[in-house]
Amino acid sequence: KNLTPKERRAIGKVNLTFPLIVPKQNAPINFYATNQPRGILMPILSVKLFDDVAIASAWLMFNGYSQNTVYDYMSIIKYNNPKSFPGHRYPLPLKALQIPANALKDSRVDSLSQQILKSAIVFILAHELGHLRYNHPGYDIPLDQARKNELEADDFALELMRRIGVPPFGMTHFFLTAFYMSVHRGDFSSDKEWEIYLREKSTHPLSPGRIRGLTSKLRKHRRAFARTQPDLNKGIKQINYIALQLDGIADILGDKKIQKR
Repeated sequence: KNLTPKERRAIGKVNLTFPLIVPKQNAPINFYATNQPRGILMPILSVKLFDDVAIASAWLMFNGYSQNTVYDYMSIIKYNNPKSFPGHRYPLPLKALQIPANALKDSRVDSLSQQILKSAIVFILAHELGHLRYNHPGYDIPLDQARKNELEADDFALELMRRIGVPPFGMTHFFLTAFYMSVHRGDFSSDKEWEIYLREKSTHPLSPGRIRGLTSKLRKHRRAFARTQPDLNKGIKQINYIALQLDGIADILGDKKIQKR
């Protein structure tokens, strides 16, 4: 009901598919849309991993610990072979981060982790709907076009969330997870090698410009995003904080020295 008639016609019928894992999946967090047939794939294991990220982040915050350890875990997955761990498998996130099994019995942790997870899923679904709305082609396209497509899909997703009045609590966590688990400039010894990778292999390019486009819209429409919150002023402050966090991600994306750490 939050789509315009024109948007509904452009998107058409879309099937949501929830496989346990996508065949030949090469990334732990992997959601995408397909044009033939028109659909969106949401692998259950990707959702579960992000759910664990949300639970861990909420528990660490309420117990006075740094949430950076969550992203240290992501780096371990990215840079280490599973064969180097007991049983030749990566350690499960909550166990590796020593999050108590009863963490969700704390109502604050339960509530915040749900907000992070659900708002991230809404953003992801809306983003993929954006690709369908604009009939974006697959991944074998020039880098400039790929960046333009991601910006359009992001803008469509955030616009839908604005119409609904959903604060994007999980957006920061989603983009941080994507950044820490994806290839970035710090993985290359030269700008030339990085540019070659972007042109030939990158399918969902993250850039400072992409992130700052989101922060600009969040700040511009902060009242609309916060209008469904019990306390409007508190909700507006939360939106401003989300935008500030996203600015931090944009800074990291633009600083190769930080990435190499």
